[in-house]
Amino acid sequence: MFAIIFGLVMSVLFFMMTSMNNNATVSEPPPPEENVDVAEDIEPTSDSIPIEIGHRAITLPVDEIQSVSRFVKPGSYVDMISVINGNPSTAQLLLQDVKVLAVGTTTENTQVEAAATETQDPYTMVTVELDPEDAVLLTLARQNGFITLIQRATDDHERTPNVNLSLEQLIKGQIPQ
Repeated sequence: MFAIIFGLVMSVLFFMMTSMNNNATVSEPPPPEENVDVAEDIEPTSDSIPIEIGHRAITLPVDEIQSVSRFVKPGSYVDMISVINGNPSTAQLLLQDVKVLAVGTTTENTQVEAAATETQDPYTMVTVELDPEDAVLLTLARQNGFITLIQRATDDHERTPNVNLSLEQLIKGQIPQ
């Protein structure tokens, strides 16, 4: 019983002390500053790369051979050959006239050249711009084989007939014309 009475008395004392301290230390918030519009002074920034409306950026791993000895640069256009190891193994011209947006993490040729002279570290990724359907096609092909890039001439955007070749056709010399 003594513990209950003691607890009640202490609770009342605690309440009285905290309510008096709150009255003494409560202060009004400072008035808002007038004519301050910070948002207008900040320009929007973006760490993303410019992508054409309706397209997507997709990154694929590459080595020195798959990236045309690292001559592929941002702004280059490439074709992509897909090799699927299976029964039968096949190779096909999967995509044509694909724009390269970035190599490694650089999006401009000057950055690529500067990085190459400073570190001599080759890039291991290429980011390209595709429509969503082609991005799905590339992802499926990459998951079931490997992709090799073929660099196009700067002004060459002409599409050629698709080539699809099996290992059996190659061995027999039945190369499509």
